[in-house]
Amino acid sequence: MPSGLPPPQSPPAPPPPGPPRPPRSGQWSTAMIIVVVVVVLVASSIVMSAVLYFLVSGLTTSQPSSQPLGVAFALGYPTESVGEGYHYYNFSVIAILESFPWDDLRFSVLTGAGLPISQAGTSVGILSEAVPVASYALAGNSWTAGGASNVVSGQIVSVDTLAISASSGMLVVSAVGGPCSGTVSFTIS
Repeated sequence: MPSGLPPPQSPPAPPPPGPPRPPRSGQWSTAMIIVVVVVVLVASSIVMSAVLYFLVSGLTTSQPSSQPLGVAFALGYPTESVGEGYHYYNFSVIAILESFPWDDLRFSVLTGAGLPISQAGTSVGILSEAVPVASYALAGNSWTAGGASNVVSGQIVSVDTLAISASSGMLVVSAVGGPCSGTVSFTIS
């Protein structure tokens, strides 16, 4: 052996077996990681739900959308009155949205064969408790009186087709302005 070197040492003995060591502070257990992941997922789904609610409900739009006419305006089943030289078809108004005037609407009447009735003298009258409120000429496709008055539930739409029968035909109502859009048809029985 060379001189000046320390004698070789034997390896250290392993520590005696004992109870398992607790995790060091700063270490995460698997259960703690799962809890954090679940909390993050729940929080993000709540945020996404709120964003989708505002997008779908239309709260982020600045312009009001028009309502379909079939939701805003409806007529009951017609009653028919026929005599020599006249045919009347009376519909009662069921207005769900009552904040628009009659002149936002246009009328046309079709026979059972689908032909339009638009001869001179044919008309649509609006009555409130048997008193005329407005009048619409089918021949001119225009309001002749009272178009600015509002649609009110309980009014009567009286279709006068003179001597032309509209039985099995249609009363077609179209929105041309205001808060509604679209067209609805009502069967004349």
